[in-house]
Amino acid sequence: LDKEETEKAAIAGLLHDIGKTSIDLSEKELSQESYLVGEKLFKFKKHPEMGYEILLFQELDDDIKQAVLTHHERVDGSGYPKGIKGDDLNITSKIVSVCNEYDNLIYLKKRCPFDIINEFDHMYLGLLDTKILLQFTKNIAYTYISSYVRLSNKETAQVVFINPNFPSLPIVLSPDGKLINLSQTKDLKIINMA
Repeated sequence: LDKEETEKAAIAGLLHDIGKTSIDLSEKELSQESYLVGEKLFKFKKHPEMGYEILLFQELDDDIKQAVLTHHERVDGSGYPKGIKGDDLNITSKIVSVCNEYDNLIYLKKRCPFDIINEFDHMYLGLLDTKILLQFTKNIAYTYISSYVRLSNKETAQVVFINPNFPSLPIVLSPDGKLINLSQTKDLKIINMA
């Protein structure tokens, strides 16, 4: 993206949930969409529209306002609030949708980032924009270089290299100084961050 498009995506990312400030739900309820039912779920699903209304008359690019409105839409049309799909979503909206989903899984559901990267590369294709999703998983994986992870053998290891073909399966350095390529080791995997 050029500088202008990048700035729009960053601003939209900061503002995407502003509509939650207008919803009569507790902070805990606002962070647990998957557990809400009935009237509470209905209220929660109004936050994109409420955010759009808050920003409607602000001096912001329309792509930012649209991203706030459509950050829960999916490219297959299964999202909300309007069931918009595919090319009817602007690139800013598609970027914010991917980032929002990652944020929800990592911080609200406390998932391991490498599990999320793997899930994004397999289960989210067709729900979120594929090109953006694949670029995101590669980029986010690189942020974990030098991080420590807990392996399925209960050892702690350090991430030293991200395999661009398998970003969820990095090369790690074990405590005894051995390099382990997780893409070639079927019986060992990352279970969490250390």
